[in-house]
Amino acid sequence: MLLNDSQQIRLEKVNKYLTRNPDDVASLQMRGDLLRVGEDYKGSLKDFDLADKLKPSDPETLKARAATKRRLEDFAGALEDLNRSDSIDRNDHFTLKVRGAVKNSMEDFAGALEDLNRANRLKKDDIFTLTQLGCCKRNMNNLLESLTDLNASLQIYPLYIECISERVQTKIAMTHYRDAVSDMDRIVDLTSEEPEQLRRRAAIKDMMGDSEGYKKDIKRADIVEKRLDSLK
Repeated sequence: MLLNDSQQIRLEKVNKYLTRNPDDVASLQMRGDLLRVGEDYKGSLKDFDLADKLKPSDPETLKARAATKRRLEDFAGALEDLNRSDSIDRNDHFTLKVRGAVKNSMEDFAGALEDLNRANRLKKDDIFTLTQLGCCKRNMNNLLESLTDLNASLQIYPLYIECISERVQTKIAMTHYRDAVSDMDRIVDLTSEEPEQLRRRAAIKDMMGDSEGYKKDIKRADIVEKRLDSLK
């Protein structure tokens, strides 16, 4: 993901500031956050590691570094940071919801559900928490509750692609293939026909026996992929 203009300006300013003040923890945290948004996860982690050395056990560093480690799929490292953060503040909403997401990825669904329910009690209507609850409940085979949470998240922000994607998986688990394809139509539109998403929709159409739809999406994915390759 590219930074928007405002974020790019902030990054340039904090870079200049850090050349003069390399040990400023707040600035390292800010740059680490911006680099994570820009998907420079290694650069982000480097900043948070330095911030932690300069100011050990700072909750803001621990939480932000955990979010970066999650993106790097270092789930054990993320969990360690979040547990440290939780030992400082047992009722921090961000810590609980991200730790719930990490536990989802580690297939500790009971632990994830506990953290996410606590996060949801602290702050209702958080789309990340609701989406992760939907994911967790699906993995625990509570499909109707999963769908309820995912629908609630999308009522708040209908364009949340991660949530639409999770709802696709829940609908597939419920064998509601037509509804899953309808959600995939939205994802394909929102991602400007990413080949990966076209192939994902094709796979669902194949599940429901729509061979023509399957062939059409596969063909379209190949065309888009070739066009993108030609632009490199």
